[in-house]
Amino acid sequence: MNAEPEDRSPAEPLDEATVTRLCRAIVETSPLVYYVVDAASRVIYANPASEDFLGYAPDEILGMAASDLIHPDDLETALSALSQIVETGTGRPGQIPPMAMRVQHRNGETTYH
Repeated sequence: MNAEPEDRSPAEPLDEATVTRLCRAIVETSPLVYYVVDAASRVIYANPASEDFLGYAPDEILGMAASDLIHPDDLETALSALSQIVETGTGRPGQIPPMAMRVQHRNGETTYH
């Protein structure tokens, strides 16, 4: 038996400010590292998980070149993917193949991201 309430009304869409707050809360509390870089490949946002993963607090990463964080052997591939995203505006899931790259921790160790 599949009993559903008869008075179910469609959910009202959330306003843009609420969606922005929810997305920010998800990213800020995620254990995954999120970065936003500008067209010059400079970090303009890093979430708190970056400190555990890279050893840098988010405010320390701001303004750093992405090339300072990416392992030299993976730099060309990573910057090529970033360039494609910037040039085409395609950063949605499924449009850019996922890629793993090595990144440099503040202490000099290399890890995968």
